[in-house]
Formats: sequence, structure tokens, C-alpha cells
Amino acid sequence: MALAELRIANLRCIEAAELEFSPELNLIAGENGAGKTSILEAVFLLGRGRSFRTRNSEKLIRHGQHSLTVFGVTDASPRAVAGVEVSREGTRARIDGKDADSLLALSGVLPVQSIDPDIHKLIDQGPERRRRWLDWLVFHVEPTFMLHWARYQRALKQRNAALKAGGNASVWDLALVEHGLAITEARRAALSRLDNYLQALFGRF
Repeated sequence: MALAELRIANLRCIEAAELEFSPELNLIAGENGAGKTSILEAVFLLGRGRSFRTRNSEKLIRHGQHSLTVFGVTDASPRAVAGVEVSREGTRARIDGKDADSLLALSGVLPVQSIDPDIHKLIDQGPERRRRWLDWLVFHVEPTFMLHWARYQRALKQRNAALKAGGNASVWDLALVEHGLAITEARRAALSRLDNYLQALFGRF
């Protein structure tokens, strides 16, 4: 699915903006400081519930304003509608007129990924960043992945806490193995779908 309409209010330098997008290629041009990156931030906010430039969403609010809002409509059939409001009290999202259970639900409406000047860190830094990048792909194509990922993280935290307290950490081993294997298989399955494309790309290099 793609974003068909976008409305922005009080995000950084943008007081108000309404945009319509092509389902194919869209180019955003303008002078320095005109708000090009702010538009990209608005799209990312709509799909992730946060910015790709800062973890502090309050910094996105236009100076002198209490809150910002971003509203979007996808070109899916039926169309999906999502909105995000960021205020001093926090961030909340609505999907198709209902409050979202979590900001993570936005990614099911508008999957987004940013490619920015820090993209080289995928190679420069350790495997944790590459796993996060891969897991974002897997999340969208393997329906049970998020459940296993959440349970694995919970078991890992509990096991570490038990080790720190000198307790019996082995009670969490079975959950770690079970959900760890499911995560690994989901990653392998997602990558296998890309194999033909990757082989063609590597052949060009």
C-alpha cells in the first residue's frame, strides 16, 4: 500500500500542509529550510509513531504550539485512515476512527523505512543493528513474528534478572529456545523470498 493523502499541522516549520501523492514516484523539492525533511518526518511519524531524527517527539512540535497532528490516507482498498497527535502529554494514534492499542499498530497501516546518512552504520556497526533492520522486514511478512519476538525478549529479561539476583535462571531456557528458534525460522523464511532478487543484485556487482 502507499500513502495517498497527507495533512500536517504544527510540525517543525510547517504550520499547515495538505499533500496528495502518486502511487508511483514522488519527488519533494524546495529551498533549504522549506520543510522537505519535515514532510518525510511526518510520513515516518504516521508509520512508526516517532521521528527518524529524534527520539524526543516533543521536539517536532512547532514553536509556540501545544501539539502537532499528522493525518494520512492510504490507497489500499478499502482505504485505511490513520492519525497521530504529539503533545506535551505524549503521543497517541487513531486508526480508522478508533484509538490504536499501541503505536506499533501504525506500521500495519503504513509500513515505512528511512534511508538516511546513517545508513552506513548497517555495515560499520555490529550485528545488532542489522538484525533490527531485518526484523522490521520480517515483522511485515511473518504474521506470528512479533508474538515470538516479544516473548523472547520477556524471557531474556527475566533470565538476566534471575542471574543478577542469584536465582534459578534455567527456568527461562525453554522459552528462550522455543521462541528463539521461531524467530530464526521467520528470518530465514523472509530472506528466502528475497533470494532471487539478491542473487541478481550480487551478479550486477
